[in-house]
Amino acid sequence: EAARMTFPDLSPGHLEYPAASAAVAAGAMALLPGDSFEPSRPASGAEAVAAIDRVQVLAGPLAGGAKGR
Repeated sequence: EAARMTFPDLSPGHLEYPAASAAVAAGAMALLPGDSFEPSRPASGAEAVAAIDRVQVLAGPLAGGAKGR
């Protein structure tokens, strides 16, 4: 079962809650100040790149695609 996170701005009944909770619990997404998720705020380019970098680290070397061949 996935970890259940709490956010002051995203209730467990919200459509985006399961994905947000899993992404934060896995370390793929970082919370904003005040432990908020701000689901309606667009991510900045730097935030998107940081999230992609964290997902690549979490995926490990076998997820390198063509580069690993």
